[in-house]
Amino acid sequence: MIFCSMKKGLLQSLFFFIFVITISYAEIVKEVKVVGNVRVSSETIVLFGDIRVNEDYNAQKINELSRRLYDTDFFSYLEINLTNGLLEISVKENPIIQSLVFNGIKAKKHKEAIKEVIELKEKTSYVENKLIRDIQKIKTAFRNQGFYFIEVEAYAKENVNNSIDLIYEINRGKRAKIGKIVFIGDKKFKDGKLRGIITSEESKAWKIISAKKYLNQERIKLDTRLLENFYKSKGYYQVKVLTTNVLYEENGGFLFAMCSATETLELALAALSVDIAAAYSDGTPPDADASSKLDWVAAMAFENGEVQIAPSINAFSDIDAHQVNTPWRKELGVYTLFDFSAKFDPVPAITGILPFDSFTHSSITLSCSS
Repeated sequence: MIFCSMKKGLLQSLFFFIFVITISYAEIVKEVKVVGNVRVSSETIVLFGDIRVNEDYNAQKINELSRRLYDTDFFSYLEINLTNGLLEISVKENPIIQSLVFNGIKAKKHKEAIKEVIELKEKTSYVENKLIRDIQKIKTAFRNQGFYFIEVEAYAKENVNNSIDLIYEINRGKRAKIGKIVFIGDKKFKDGKLRGIITSEESKAWKIISAKKYLNQERIKLDTRLLENFYKSKGYYQVKVLTTNVLYEENGGFLFAMCSATETLELALAALSVDIAAAYSDGTPPDADASSKLDWVAAMAFENGEVQIAPSINAFSDIDAHQVNTPWRKELGVYTLFDFSAKFDPVPAITGILPFDSFTHSSITLSCSS
């Protein structure tokens, strides 16, 4: 009987797969032989695999054995054969991490902080799947400090005796500052009052020392709680505070949108606290009075548009006055184009609107409903 487990995938792979051969009988293990091991002793492999001599082993038990050995992180490859009572285990060991190098980070305290959050430590086995997670953890840790444009790459430098130096190339980039804080929705209170409640601050030229001007995930979560507590203290017990964040790039950020992409982007911004989605998409009908509730302060280019919620009309709104097959279609008229090259003329642009957990932000919109 032969049972094989596939080699763990490349860096991009997050899982390994085990081939299982279903058989109708079992075979008694009389002897265990381990080959290919250098650092991990045969006795240790038998111990971690919970291998028992003079017991029956079928396909299921071999599969469980393979999983137990893979879970030790000692091995990148396993092949298990059971023939005539001989259980032979061929292994290829993962290399040991001799040292961790963090290029681009000078402060020792920052290096130590990184070591605290990552899984791969010095003198432990190098596992590719864990490296993927560690890169994301490093990014998350720095983004929590406002470094939302951080770039992290990693590679292994092979040494002798199956060991490596794991080298991280880290470019933190500039810290993202809060350009503007906007309160929309059924606020009940003026923006000035609400700004006094939260801890985040808009970045101003005179705010040189303040760290509150930088985007910080934990601080924004605190701001959300502070606003909710404030509203509840005023009797608005059903208050909901949502945050939406926009990435603004002063240099080199480009947004190319055409057809309905331009108006739907504007509608999404203006309707952060209004239901304009059809029932088939979210299970509830759109607000019949949605147009009057749109907050165009949050939009980028357009204002005072009428959202179209009637399913019989092939349009999202009346923003595009030249749109065909609509009752408000107008002649396009005369217009001129200005010279522009996306390659050579970077201009300020909004490049993404994502939930906070997506880690790309530089302005904050707080939506309140009570």
